[in-house]
Amino acid sequence: MSYDFAVPTATHLPLDMSTPSVPLSVLLALDGSRPSESAARVTLELAERRMALVQVLQIIDTRPVPIPPPLDVALAVADSAYGEAIQEERQLVVSSTLERLLGKEVSWPVAIKLGQPSHVILQEALQQGATLITVGLRHHGAVERATHNDTVHEILRATTIPVLAVTEQQRTLPHHVVVGMDFSRASIDAARVALTLMGDGGTMTLAYVAPAFAFGIEEGEQLIRQLGVAAAFEKVHASLAPSHGIAIDDVILDGTLTRNIAATLRAHVDSVNADLVALGARRHGRLERWIVGSVTADFTREGRHSLLAVPAMDQSAPTATS
Repeated sequence: MSYDFAVPTATHLPLDMSTPSVPLSVLLALDGSRPSESAARVTLELAERRMALVQVLQIIDTRPVPIPPPLDVALAVADSAYGEAIQEERQLVVSSTLERLLGKEVSWPVAIKLGQPSHVILQEALQQGATLITVGLRHHGAVERATHNDTVHEILRATTIPVLAVTEQQRTLPHHVVVGMDFSRASIDAARVALTLMGDGGTMTLAYVAPAFAFGIEEGEQLIRQLGVAAAFEKVHASLAPSHGIAIDDVILDGTLTRNIAATLRAHVDSVNADLVALGARRHGRLERWIVGSVTADFTREGRHSLLAVPAMDQSAPTATS
């Protein structure tokens, strides 16, 4: 029995981000937090060094103080009918705040929206044809991780385009990216997208963690069984086209029964001082999610490492161009 490994082509990537002629279109979602400010700084570097087109979204979160449905609708209607001047005033405030933060003038269009942040961000990204969402990512304590379903986690559960979640400590484009590589299409897409976001002369490490549990034979694991990890890495290396002096290496990490995949990957990220983790976001069955957990959700809830999450491509899923 033979297995043909087809490396995902550019057409599999979210809105063809790998094509130089297609500019990166970024939706920067702001909430006034320090991680959000760091996301703005990273976005500025994408604009200046990668020619990204940037749109800014400021959200007025309606969740802390519940608004009765009739009042919620009334506010939206009033804002649409009478609030043009108020909207312009708010937009000027956001723009001037950004310019003070970044230390330079920016001409990014600003939108002010009312609602649940994750829903508003995803809706705006789709409407604006964004190819990347940038948001702030804050650290959560153990209790908060167990009880709090934050905005970034909600976005990642539903997004159809890549999301760059930036911690407060991240101020520049990443220079060392660790890609969680399971050889699925999503993880290879994550490596490709990460290459477009890296600083010049950086290093990308493709990290494979041997799973402690296996639920059937998945796409990437089937490749590994047929070709072996080394040959699989060789195929992935051949499919990537690094530029800007970026070097790519790889590593095999041993998973254990006492430490899940996310913990094993996180230990390696810390050991090499990587400043970004790139993951392909796949959907999990209930049993796998209960025993193994979602690696992407684990990194999101912990919030100590900047994260690039690239959703698995589903040809039936709506996109901004559909």
